[in-house]
Amino acid sequence: KKLKPEESTTASSRSTRSHGGCCPKTFLIVDDEALNRLVLTSLLNSRHILCDEARDGKEAIEMIVQRSIQYADCECKNYAVIIMDYEMPRMTGPECCQRLTKLIHRGKLDTQKIIGHTAYSSDEDLGEFMSYGILDILPKPVTEENLVRIFEKWFE
Repeated sequence: KKLKPEESTTASSRSTRSHGGCCPKTFLIVDDEALNRLVLTSLLNSRHILCDEARDGKEAIEMIVQRSIQYADCECKNYAVIIMDYEMPRMTGPECCQRLTKLIHRGKLDTQKIIGHTAYSSDEDLGEFMSYGILDILPKPVTEENLVRIFEKWFE
């Protein structure tokens, strides 16, 4: 089985292009490792899914808030999916999820669809990450099979 794009558009690593007065559905890849971002973006772009990239949780929050303001009147004001690394400098994945939850509870953001992305496998680490509202874990290194499994489970 293959991932089905939410919208068929030309692949790009930036979602700043307008699409009929609104923006195309876009994923946000949050990871401090450039290679991890490249692999995920390449897999998703090959299915015509646009991706933005953030290097840590702090940058991710800035991008999420900016997008919600920039496209406030559009259905696409949220990223379609956020794929969030666990361990990053400046702000970790769990810290970012915790801050997003506070913004959501204050009415500053809508609920976000977040998939955790980590090499950690201990029940304690995974449990902590899951406690911040992520939907599932996409293990590292990413494989096409795991990516398909996640999206069939949560987005079809």
